Amino acid sequence: MGRSRDGSQAVVVTGASTGIGRATAQRLDSEGFRVFAGVRKLSDGQALRESASERLVPLLLDVTDAGGIAAAAEQVEAKVGDGGLAGLVNNAGVAVGGVLEFLDIEQLRHQLEVNLIGAVAVTKAFLPAIRRGKGRIVNISSDSGVLSTPFMAPYCASKFGLEAVSDALRRELRPWGIPVVIVDSGVNWEGYQSFVATDNRQGGIVAARHLAELIGGTGRVMMMRYFEGSASTSKREIGFLDTMREEFPEIEVVSGNQFGGATSDECYQTAENLLINAAEVDGIFCACEPTTFGMLRALQDAGR
Repeated sequence: MGRSRDGSQAVVVTGASTGIGRATAQRLDSEGFRVFAGVRKLSDGQALRESASERLVPLLLDVTDAGGIAAAAEQVEAKVGDGGLAGLVNNAGVAVGGVLEFLDIEQLRHQLEVNLIGAVAVTKAFLPAIRRGKGRIVNISSDSGVLSTPFMAPYCASKFGLEAVSDALRRELRPWGIPVVIVDSGVNWEGYQSFVATDNRQGGIVAARHLAELIGGTGRVMMMRYFEGSASTSKREIGFLDTMREEFPEIEVVSGNQFGGATSDECYQTAENLLINAAEVDGIFCACEPTTFGMLRALQDAGR
């Protein structure tokens, strides 16, 4: 998506309440796009609205609700008119983990409904506006869509599916010049023509330097890892630990090898124990959303 300093180009971002979606909405808003930020709660929309310009419009959007998707598309159509959309960012998602043999089948259905079916449903609803605006579709995927890992089969299946849908849709929409872009973790493969890789190790390096700056280059920090076998988060964690060791000798990493678990609830329980055993720390690094949410909840419960 090219830059739009005057708000003449519009973009829809799903899952904009937190994390990647929120950051994407804020960045596009700062670049001058008119952002329709999909949220599930009015309070999340208001909080996001307060952090952005008047161009940003909170959009109530549950990607599993067909009626809600249709209403959101109708609202956007009324605002953008003939100009259409410059882009759609399918970011909304959840992560369901567990031993597949004992997993409630409804959890698997919910995982696929949000991450895969929801992305397709939203794309279908907004495609007429994307076609008019000569826009593009951006699907937020993961290295879990290329390499499956134990205990994360539902999540991996949803991302494998999203990769397959994206590759097929890219070819179907080629006659109209509509790019379909996959934003993924670093994968050394030339198969995709529309593919954006993220440097996960560099993400950990940047995080280490920023945290070190915040605490003045000295003190005690901890890191809670995600779960063993998660390739992308492992690279972030290694980047963080290596940078702390090599560049900031006066910062002590008091815990750097404790795995939180596959879900935010498991990470919460691990975080509670970490905070008890390492009560005095100046900073904490978590490499992904489940570990971050788990740690944040534990900190809040501890009154810190």
